[in-house]
Amino acid sequence: MTKLARILTVVWMLLSFGDASVTYFALKHPGLVEGNPIARWLLFRGQASFYGFKVAATVLVGAGMLWVISKLPNRYMGWVVGILALLVLIYAGILVNNLIRI
Repeated sequence: MTKLARILTVVWMLLSFGDASVTYFALKHPGLVEGNPIARWLLFRGQASFYGFKVAATVLVGAGMLWVISKLPNRYMGWVVGILALLVLIYAGILVNNLIRI
């Protein structure tokens, strides 16, 4: 279960980076706007702000999740895997939605 939790964490990180990349291309189409108000605010301040924050946040949260996974007793790992699987599904859905709109 611990290995699966680590894999799901890495998959989430990759999906998060993919989301940032697809967002860049999607926003080049007229009429499309960023739905996340924080991301929209960062994009208004420049793409470097948005991507810098996105990379830093993803790396920090991912590293934190990997650290927690390494310290957590195995009896909680089922919950962790379930939550991470849900997170991966949500991010995959967001990514697919953005890809469809490009």
